[in-house]
Amino acid sequence: GINAEYGRISEVTRQHEVRVEQINRQFVECIKERDVAKESLAENMEARRKLQANKENLIKNLSNQADENERLRAKLHMSTEDCIKLKKELDMRVYECTEQRKQ
Repeated sequence: GINAEYGRISEVTRQHEVRVEQINRQFVECIKERDVAKESLAENMEARRKLQANKENLIKNLSNQADENERLRAKLHMSTEDCIKLKKELDMRVYECTEQRKQ
């Protein structure tokens, strides 16, 4: 009768309440997971920004290093030519001294 019907309604209501509680807990967990994911994403974006900045600095440093290498190469080339000139002068002097001794 009515008691049985009321009992059945009570049971169904209780089951719904349990289900609603489960859903609420799942919802809270989802919110937490979402917040963690947002934080993780923000950290990844920051790390990515830092890597990009490092990459740009490395490229700039490499370019500066290449310029410096070029300057040093030019300087080395000049000093090599200077050495060749000096060697020729020295050879000439040695030759002159040798000729003078012969006389």
